[in-house]
This record gives sequence, structure tokens and C-alpha cells, in this order.
Amino acid sequence: LLLTRKPGPRPEPTTVRDFLICAGVGLVFAADGGFFHASLELLPIAHANLIVTSGVIVSGIGGSFLFKDRVGWPPFAGLLISFSGLVLMVGISDRPIDTLGLIYAIIAMLAFAAYVVAVKFASQRLSTNGILRVSAIAAAPVLIAASLILGEKSVPDGWDGLWPLLGIGIVCQICGQGLITKGLSFIPIAIGTTLMLTTPVAAAEADPAAEEAAAA
Repeated sequence: LLLTRKPGPRPEPTTVRDFLICAGVGLVFAADGGFFHASLELLPIAHANLIVTSGVIVSGIGGSFLFKDRVGWPPFAGLLISFSGLVLMVGISDRPIDTLGLIYAIIAMLAFAAYVVAVKFASQRLSTNGILRVSAIAAAPVLIAASLILGEKSVPDGWDGLWPLLGIGIVCQICGQGLITKGLSFIPIAIGTTLMLTTPVAAAEADPAAEEAAAA
């Protein structure tokens, strides 16, 4: 049923308005990524990811009214039930919650919600490749500035440091963001955001292993 709603080819960005729309996607993506990264330094992975991903509730409900998606109440009920289950699964951390990390995560959550809505808006008008290309160019300077402000190393140490960056770029940016953009171009935002709630599940599973690796 969803495949029958798949739209035809979207045009590439050509006008100033098109480029501004794509740049807006990139800027909120950069805000989400920057503050999320900062929160990971202060919070457990699963809890930071759960807070940030809760933005799908904001974008799912708000975006449905904004884009006038007629999906009925089941997707919204599923969204809330799924998120409630994730909260129970992740549980409460046995370590004190860092206030600054919590603030960073909340800002990232709001930016993520804005990102999903912006992607939905842009994907209804422009091609996925065009959105990814222009948004990446817009996001890069912001993320580089954030890296410098945080005092982090911007150049990897050989191949051992380069491979993780390539993995993030290919898997998270090109595949992950590309599929989100493509999917939101033809499915209701409430359904898309419900599917995104699988992210904290993977993060919850990876959290113990990541913390053990960091402590080693």
C-alpha cells in the first residue's frame, strides 16, 4: 500500500529558495549532531540516545498536523506505546545524571525534531540526492566549528582513526540520512518516526559494550 504512494522523481535544487530549504535541513542536522555528541561525553549512550530520539514524538505528532497526514489514531498510539516500552527497556541509570549532559541532550532532541520535519518538508519538493548534497555542505562548517570549540582532534591518526569516520559517513550519513529522506518523501511522518524508535533499542544493546571498551 505504501509503495503505491511512492512519488515520481523530484527535481534537483535550482532556486535560492530550494538551496535555503536544503541548507536549513543541514543546519538543524548539525545542531542535532553537535549537541548529541556533546551529551555522549556526559551521559550513558542509551540514555542520551533515548532523550534525543524522543524528538520523534514531537515531530511525529506536530508534523502530522503540519502536513495534514490522514493516518488516524493508530500510528500515534503506536508511537507512544513504543516509546513507553523503550523507556522501560532502557531503565534508569545507576549513575548520577549530569545536568549539562541532560541540557545538551534536550537541545539535540529539539533539533532532531526540527530535522525530521525539515526533511519531510524538503523531500516533498526536492530530490534526495540534492537534499543530502546541499545539507551536507551547509552542516560541515558548523560541525567543524563545534569540533574546534570542544577542543577535539579533527584529523584522524592514520587508518585506525580513519575507518570509523568512513563508517559514520557511509552508514550514518549517506545510508541512514538518505533512507530517512527518501522514506519520508512518500510515507506519513507519524509512521516514519515510529520506525525510527528502533534506534534506542540498538543503542541500549551497544551501550554496555561501548562503556567496557572505553574503560579498557
